[in-house]
Amino acid sequence: MECIFNELSTRPPAKDKSQAREWMITLLHTCKEVNKLCTKMMKLRVNDNFQQLAITDSYTIKDWLFDKVTERNSRSLLLRIMDSPCIGKKIQEREYILMKQIIFKDAEVELKTEGLGIAYLTGENGSLSMSFNSHPQWDRHLIPLLYFENGVSQPRNVEVRHVSKSEHVAVHKVWILKSNDFDWTKWQPSLDKLLPRAYLSDQLVDNDWEAFRKELSQRPETKNAKIDQMAKQVAEINGYQFNQKLSSHNQRLKNSLRAIYEAGEERQKMYLSTDFEKGAFEVCDCRGKHLGEYNFSGKKTGDADKDGWHDIVLILNRN
Repeated sequence: MECIFNELSTRPPAKDKSQAREWMITLLHTCKEVNKLCTKMMKLRVNDNFQQLAITDSYTIKDWLFDKVTERNSRSLLLRIMDSPCIGKKIQEREYILMKQIIFKDAEVELKTEGLGIAYLTGENGSLSMSFNSHPQWDRHLIPLLYFENGVSQPRNVEVRHVSKSEHVAVHKVWILKSNDFDWTKWQPSLDKLLPRAYLSDQLVDNDWEAFRKELSQRPETKNAKIDQMAKQVAEINGYQFNQKLSSHNQRLKNSLRAIYEAGEERQKMYLSTDFEKGAFEVCDCRGKHLGEYNFSGKKTGDADKDGWHDIVLILNRN
């Protein structure tokens, strides 16, 4: 995964070396939190002159790297994740031109931005922008931008995902997990490979589903909402899409809460129907027949029922 450094966060500079070192430590701690959610080492995209950036008067990032008080592990981490140029392979010439017309706007401040603009334009859903936690305007998980498109007189108000401390990473946890590379062309849903990225979705609970189930029992008033949110996140990370019509259709027929997700095509299609009692998935085949109960980590926890209660009634296309 690539994060794009926000060069604006170096201004105004730190008041002294001590504060500059705090900025660096917080930045690297934030990188570590992002990296925990990645299957490959994250990259921090920076400008070619990144090491020459002055964090405070007469103290650059290069000076920090060679500072005697800088821990070896911190120095090594920055050198491993640092990459340039920040434009990267996914940004084409046309997008670079548009990028020059993206403005950071906060209150009365309007500044041209490179890093934040690139983060907004990179990829289908943008990249993650990263800043020094140097000012209250960077202490947020979304940054407002003005996007001037070619041929359009009025700018659009847009936002870019952003982190400047570890608390922000938690907000983007699901998005980061979904952004990890996976070859979906080689996967078709099956009972053997029901949740192909369970190793990622397990991180939603730090690999401790028992703690999640315990929390459900301790707070019954929020149980359905928590199960619904977790099922949605696990399903999406593992390639399933929510089917609103099918969910509503079965909810009316069964007179019971239903949230149904689907993946695959025709005879290979499979459905995950959220079990709001146990916090699991009722798995059905392409005909809607119940195949068994599986927990949010993809392990079988119950056999197929014989009364058809957990079957899904499919919506037939009528011409």
